[in-house]
This record gives sequence, C-alpha cells and structure tokens, in this order.
Amino acid sequence: MTCNGQQQAAKCSRRRFLALGAASALTAASSQALAVQTADDVKWNETADVVVLGYGNAGTNAAIAAHDAGASVVILEKMAEGGGNVAVSSGGFVVPTDKKAYYTYLKSLYELSHSQWEPELLEVFCDESMKLLEYVQALEPKAKVGVYGHAGYQSLPGADSVRKFSIRGVPGKKGGDRLFGVLARAVESRGIAVHLSTPARRLVMKNGEVIGVEALRGGKPFFVRAAKAVIIATGGFQCNPELMQTYIFGQPMSYLGSPGHTGDGLLMAQSAGAQLWHMNAVSAPLGIQVPGVKAGIALVTRQPAFIWVDQYGKRFCDEKGLDYHCSWMAVNHFDAIHHKYPAIPCFMVMDESYIKAGPIVSAGGSGYAINRENYVWSKDNSAEIKSGVIVKADTLAELAQKLNIPAKALESTVAQWNSDLKTHGVDTQFGRRISADPKQKSVFVGRDVKAWSAPLSEKGPYYAVRLVPVLYHTMGGPKRSVKGECLDTQGKPIAGLFAVGELGSLWGLTYQGACANSDAMIFGRIAGREAARLASRR
Repeated sequence: MTCNGQQQAAKCSRRRFLALGAASALTAASSQALAVQTADDVKWNETADVVVLGYGNAGTNAAIAAHDAGASVVILEKMAEGGGNVAVSSGGFVVPTDKKAYYTYLKSLYELSHSQWEPELLEVFCDESMKLLEYVQALEPKAKVGVYGHAGYQSLPGADSVRKFSIRGVPGKKGGDRLFGVLARAVESRGIAVHLSTPARRLVMKNGEVIGVEALRGGKPFFVRAAKAVIIATGGFQCNPELMQTYIFGQPMSYLGSPGHTGDGLLMAQSAGAQLWHMNAVSAPLGIQVPGVKAGIALVTRQPAFIWVDQYGKRFCDEKGLDYHCSWMAVNHFDAIHHKYPAIPCFMVMDESYIKAGPIVSAGGSGYAINRENYVWSKDNSAEIKSGVIVKADTLAELAQKLNIPAKALESTVAQWNSDLKTHGVDTQFGRRISADPKQKSVFVGRDVKAWSAPLSEKGPYYAVRLVPVLYHTMGGPKRSVKGECLDTQGKPIAGLFAVGELGSLWGLTYQGACANSDAMIFGRIAGREAARLASRR
C-alpha cells in the first residue's frame, strides 16, 4: 500500500497498524499516530485522579469504586447518552450457588474450546461473582432482583451452580436499562462528573507512562490529566468493519449492542504497547436485519415447525441444540471449494403454523434495534411479510427461487426432515430433539408447547427469513492483570493504564450468557479501587 500527502498520513499509519495484528510489535510511526507524547504546550482542560473512558457497565463500576476509595473521578463518554451495551442487553449477571463448582464449569468452557485463560483471573472472577447480588443490593436496597436463567451448557460439570439474575419491577424499563439505571444513579448520587459527547481519541504518555487523555469536546481537543490512572472501558469493536475483518472469521455480520463500540479503546491500548488476547471470539446468536434499521434483531426460536438451511438448500446443524450466544460458530464454516461462507446468510424455513403462532421476534427482546431504534415487530408478522423481511411462497420450489437456493435440494431436505419425525421419531441428520423434555427422545409429540421439533406442512404456504450472526459483543482486547491493569507484550503492567469490561474480557470462543455483565461489574470495581490506591503524580 502506498500513501501520499499529509492528509493521508494518519489514515495510512492506522491501516498499517491494523495489519500488524495481535502478535506484532508496534512501530514507532503507528504509536505516534495513536498516542501523544506530552509537550510543554499541552494545556490540561481538566484534572482528576482517575479518568474513566466509557459510561457503560465497566465504566460506572470503575468510577463508583474509585470514588468510594477516595479518588476524584471524571468519566468521558463518546455517545450523547450513557449505557453502552449493558443498557440494551437483557441486564443479566451470574451469581453462582457454589464457587468451586462454578470455577469447574467455566474452566471446562476454556478447555473444550482451547481458548487462552488464566487460572488466577478466573479464581478472582468466581470469588467476586459470589458477592454480586450483595453488591447490587447495597447500591440500591430497594431494587428487586430475581433469577431468570441458568447454565447454557447443561452437560458440563458444575452447570448446576449457574444462576442468572436480573433487576425486576421498574415500570417502563427493560432488563438492561434497569441494571444500568442502578449503576447510573449510584454515579449521580456521588457527584461524579460525566462528560457526554466527549470521545477519547488518544492517550497522553510521558516516559512510557499514561498521564492523561486527549478527547474531543464540541469538536475541539479536550485534554484531561490523570493524576493516578486512566481506565479504558469503551467496549468492543463489533461496529468497526475494518477491525472485524482483521480479527473475526465469517462475514457478513450485524450487531445487537451499542453502535458506539468501534474499537477506540483497543486502538488506544495498542498504541501504548498492550498485549492482546481473545481477539477471534464474539458472543453472537443468529438474527435478522430489517431494512432501515441499523442494528440486527436476535432470533429466538419458539415454535417447533422450522429448519435452517444454507445456500445449498441443506440443513447444517441441530437448530435447537446450539447455545444461543455461540450460534455464530455453526455458520462460520468457509467452503474452500466454492470459496464462500455457505451458511452466512442462512435461512429459517417455516410453515404457516409458525407464522400464525405470533410474532417470530418477541417485542420484549433485547438489543439496540428494539430498545433504542424502537423497532416493533408486527404481532401477526404481516408488516414483515409485506416488506419482504419474511419471504412467502405457495410452494417450496417457489420459496427456493425467491431465496436463490436449489429447489430440488430444499424439497429433498424438507422431505427428509418430515420423514424422520413422522416415520422414525428422530432427526437422523443431527439428532435434534423432538421434545423440550430430554426424556422424550423418540416419539413425535405434535405441535404442543413441549415440542421442539415438528414436521413442516405437506402443502404451502411456506415462509423464510434471512439469518446472519448478530453480535452482542466482541471479547478481545488488552490482556489484564488480576488488578485490571493493562499488560504489555512482556506481561508487565503499563504504568497508569487499566482496561476492563468487554475490551479484553475474560471470555474465549465459548461464552456463558450474562457473564459479560458480571465481568464488567467485577473487574470494573477492581480496577477503580486499584487505580485509586496509586500514588498521585502531582
């Protein structure tokens, strides 16, 4: 790549920097493009002991802990409102029943997926997870908290210890907004300064130490000095197409969370020499993109008469056996003969019983499209059929033509699916269960509420929706110490810099739902407390 002219210099430097990848050393040029060395003419607009970048889950918890430990704190948030991903999530966090069993369960997730992990970090996480319910209730004693779910991988040892909690009983607010509301009110009650619409863009460094941040406020440079430390809590990079192409296999993908997660913190940490981990991991179910709506909409299958097919018209997995947050792993196979991802997009094929049962997307779901863009799926699916989001056809051959997949293959796939369930009482291809009851394995139970699988109608009409991975968040970023310190490529803390939350999270390729919020709460608090303990650089 060739770059000419001063106007192209910064852009070129950034592209070269990204091309280095996670394992490469930073060049001097890329460091200069993304970090500022302090100079005599730098005029600080504001000073605080601890400067927190990001007003979401990790950022609020870091600010609360730093304040409560006696530090002065300021929060810089790039968006016009706070909340990040947590505000549009389900708002869940895990409080296990037994620390040892929980550790065994999470350890199994790392080992089965061969993901990088650190026993000491996991030990701290499990220990602090036991205290999360007490912590939330201490922040807001009147908050109503209840269990809403359990382990995503029920067959693993220790799965019985997993309990997912959420905030209840807040009129007009959904899960994520309820949890963020508790955190935001705690920030406000402490008088912690929050600057909205103030994106941090570069770290200010001196002699290898982070001493502040250059942000933009009102379109002008805004310098904030950190007398003790900077805590990066800016979230992931799922809304940065260039970073997604660099690190994540399988395209195209959409996103479910905040559009503010564009990898700003990742680039800043890299500029300071951070070591990276978990860069190829994401949390992503499959979902639907609606024209005119920026974010994707997650799909939860609630009726039995459906299958998923790829672009060849064939099924490719047990559609009901997938863990929701890891569904993207079932479709990111690259066909090295035809040179494409045949299951991105894939298609959910249904009969009329599925459509008539109600909206195929719940109005009570999570995600930015529903909770911020305010998209409401029609109760009878008619609006989506009219717009073409749901494709309707009288025959399977017609449906295949509209989806641009082989008609004979689709007809054969549906015929085998129907025959398996009606004749054999079992899915012979992928072992999809007939009933939600694990004891009910070989008898077709029909279209009742307990059925997970049912034959498609022998006659039309038929329906289909286009599915792609829709990301809650990326996992990767700076590797951290047990104190939340940002580590360099030698495993040593970068002086004055912490990184927490979804930026460099604990999680690898397999992820237990609600653990992202737990991670942000736990290590946000730890980083805030440890940053406040540092000596002031005055």
